[in-house]
Parts: sequence; structure tokens; C-alpha cells
Amino acid sequence: MGQGLDQNLQTYLDQQRVVTVATVGADGLPHAASFLYRREGADLYVLIDPASSTAVNLGAVGPVAGTIDDVSDPSAWRSLHLRGAAELVADPAESARIAAALATAATASGHQPQPGWQLYRIVADRLNLLEGGAARGAAPVSREAAELDALRSRLEERQAAPGEEIVRQGQPADRFYVIVAGECEVVREGGGGRQVLARLGPGQFFGETGLLAGVPRTANVVAVGPVRLLTLSRAGFRSALGDTARSAETLAQLIYEGARG
Repeated sequence: MGQGLDQNLQTYLDQQRVVTVATVGADGLPHAASFLYRREGADLYVLIDPASSTAVNLGAVGPVAGTIDDVSDPSAWRSLHLRGAAELVADPAESARIAAALATAATASGHQPQPGWQLYRIVADRLNLLEGGAARGAAPVSREAAELDALRSRLEERQAAPGEEIVRQGQPADRFYVIVAGECEVVREGGGGRQVLARLGPGQFFGETGLLAGVPRTANVVAVGPVRLLTLSRAGFRSALGDTARSAETLAQLIYEGARG
């Protein structure tokens, strides 16, 4: 979502308050539940009971589908359909800020979330607004310009100082990185000592192996000098790859060229 999102869709999202989220359990059975949401920039945020079927099905990150319905006028009903991924928000400051805003909205509606509920970010890669059964707007992912607009809203910038470890071997994989400026070394620690596997520069990327294979980081990545990076969360990375059939390499190229443009 974000800059590439049709204005019709943005307006609709801001007018509504409840999203029905569908997930699939380990038994293959679907499950749906409704949540108050908050839109911030490109994403939707919801508070979910960690003991609920929705949270169990999602884990830390998982695919979702959903609807946001407007039945205020039955003769002219509207429904927004979305597809993408939802991920647990790991940043405590972000989680506290948005959870507080959601709790305030929930109190006004009479549906107060309970202590211990967890904040999830929904990253949509496909949106369709149906009005009277016909699609009126969509967030296309097939055109490069629209993809770049959607990516810009999901990207986060990071600066690294010389010698700083950007990722550490053995840690969980949580982000995809594209180098915009500077250089990094890929280093593996083992019984044979410290081994430099590669040196990466602008336009090159790292972090995709752990995200795609679901394994911990296989090496350290260390800034050689000052480094500027653009990063995607795990859910953002999966969504960006999903509908476009892009490889990590072509996705990194799109991000790098967008940063230069």
C-alpha cells in the first residue's frame, strides 16, 4: 500500500475501522476473526490475543487474507478485499505507541483489548475494492512503478558505523538488506577462525537466505566503513516477492535504483 495506492482505497481505509482477518491452521482449516485496525502509512495494525487461533496460525509471521466491509447502506454495499502477510511487531516503542492508539479507539467502541495482547502489522500486496459486486480499484503489483511506490512505503533506512555488525551469525533472520552506499564484509566464524566470504558494495544485498529458508543467519555482516542501507521486514520481503515472482536479486535492483532515483 502507500504512495502507489489508489486514492479511492486510501479514503475507504480511513473511513472504516474493522478488518476481518482470515488465516489457515496447521490442520488446513480456515479461521476468520475481526479486529479494530489502525492505518499508519502503508500498513494496517491490529491487536491480537496471543492465545487465539489467529495468533497461533500466524506465529511470528504468516500469510493472511481479509475483508473490510461497509454495509451502512445495504443498497450500495462496499467491501475491500486484501491479501498479504502479517508479522508480529518487534520494536517495543512502535508497539507501545500504536497499541495505545488502538486501545483508545477500542475504548470508544466498547471493545477494550486485554493486557498481553500482541500487535501485528498487516502488509498487503493486493487490494481490491468492490462496490455493488464490481471491482473499482486495486493496488497493482505487476507494474514496476506501482511496485516501487509500494516498496518505498515499506522500506526503512539504516546507517552503520565502521566495524559495526549489521547481522550476527546464528541470530534469527528478520530483515532483508540492500546496500545503498559503502561496503560490507560477509564473515563466518568457526573452528577454523574468522573467514571473510565476500565483500559487498552498493546495489548488492544480504539477509535473503535466512528469510527464504527459515534458518538463522549463516554469517556475520560487518560494515567496512560508513554504510547506508535500505531494509525490508520479513513480511514486507515475502509480500514483495510473492505476487511478482521476483527474485531477491531483481528486488534488490528495484530498491537500489529507486534509492538512486
